[in-house]
Amino acid sequence: MSWYKKSKSNYDIMQVFSQNADIQPCHVFNNWENTNSSFITEIAYDDASRTLAIRMKNGKEYHYTDVEPEMYTRFLAAGSKGIFFSGNVKDNYKFHILRR
Repeated sequence: MSWYKKSKSNYDIMQVFSQNADIQPCHVFNNWENTNSSFITEIAYDDASRTLAIRMKNGKEYHYTDVEPEMYTRFLAAGSKGIFFSGNVKDNYKFHILRR
């Protein structure tokens, strides 16, 4: 199941796929933080919806739902974003995948 949405983000049209969660409207994040990771390009967080957004080097963008603010703070501080993601975020939260 998929749907398309015009957005003000870097993506003109985003196709949203749902895995482990129902499809919900995607968020537009304005607080992207660049990383020095070889795996993750940027991360962002929305306090109101408790959504963590992660942009990967492969062009995919993941939105993880019901993520605690402390997890985002720890993610920002992590020395290795890829290791932190694999050990603390991946497979621990429901998510949506957005692709260009």
